Amino acid sequence: NIQQLRSMARKLKRTRGLDVLMVDYIGLMSGIPGKKYGETRVYETQDITTGLKSLAKELDIAVVALAQVNRGSDPKRPPTMRDLRDSGSIEQDADIVAFIHRPIQEQPELGENFQNYALLRLAKNRQGATGDVHLFYRGEITGFEGWAGGPPREPIAAEQKTGRFTKKGMDF
Repeated sequence: NIQQLRSMARKLKRTRGLDVLMVDYIGLMSGIPGKKYGETRVYETQDITTGLKSLAKELDIAVVALAQVNRGSDPKRPPTMRDLRDSGSIEQDADIVAFIHRPIQEQPELGENFQNYALLRLAKNRQGATGDVHLFYRGEITGFEGWAGGPPREPIAAEQKTGRFTKKGMDF
């Protein structure tokens, strides 16, 4: 729970030093012990994100917390803030919200051009710019590097290769 995590982080900072705390992932955490949250997870998530934010300030560390996107989000497009599960408090407390999207995972037909492509979308950044960063995904180490050039292009459909397009039953 959030109180146990805070206690462990304080001890680590004091005994060994601590610069970055990674939380994988906040969906597995629970809020304040003994506090009744009812059937909804929203208020519990709020206690967790508020606790992580105050811990980061107290210990002067970076906290990286992973969160899940909603099942109803469209897997063919990069996620947005509204796709975050229990997003209100995550969005409010986070200084940076970033999403990693690998189109090939849901659309294998995209082909080899997309095999190592990943999109990092900076949806929120209190201290700077937001936008997209194109990355090279290295699956053997689950790592990312800079992507050279622009994003890959989707393969051209067979109708487009032949120069024949159909719209409302008419050929062009």
